[in-house]
Amino acid sequence: MEESKLYIEDKNGIVKCNSFGDKGDLKYENDSVYYMLFPILNCSKSGSVVKIVRGKEWKIKGVRLDAYKGCNPNRVAIEF
Repeated sequence: MEESKLYIEDKNGIVKCNSFGDKGDLKYENDSVYYMLFPILNCSKSGSVVKIVRGKEWKIKGVRLDAYKGCNPNRVAIEF
């Protein structure tokens, strides 16, 4: 695995309003408490719940950070 490479193609998530049927990019809200971006799953026009129509191709199940003496702080294990 030392010579392995991981290529990630970045695609915007697309959502569809359940009330009007409008489609648009998935928007995110920055949460300063958790230092994470959370998706906004409500239509900005109607306030109704949206359906994700693109962006569910893969999901991260978990992230493990190894913290021990001699560990590379930039090394992260991601499970899919």
